[in-house]
Amino acid sequence: MLQQEEQIQQVELSIEQAQNLIDRMQAMNRLRVNADFHKVIEEGFFEHEASRAVLLRADPTQQTPEKQKYIDNVITSIGGLYQYFITVIRTGNMALKSIEEDKEAREELLREQMDGELVQ
Repeated sequence: MLQQEEQIQQVELSIEQAQNLIDRMQAMNRLRVNADFHKVIEEGFFEHEASRAVLLRADPTQQTPEKQKYIDNVITSIGGLYQYFITVIRTGNMALKSIEEDKEAREELLREQMDGELVQ
């Protein structure tokens, strides 16, 4: 009985964690359709700033190690943020798949627990 209760708690924790990932993905999806987000982040940062930084990297006036490091940091930050957004969507989608399995597992464990209590 104790083992079933521990399993139920583990499954409930998994469901809670999955729901947090799903909530974050849904927030990301709401942001992506927001006109201001599109203008500032997707167009402004991911497109214009990325293009500017890449072109600036080859600018003859920007060839000192300090300036190149700064430009590299800008490029890396753009890629890092973009990858973070992708990760939010990807993990949210994985959580959507796993949460249903976890809910089914929890129901099965609860049924087994109830059956065990009825036998005693």
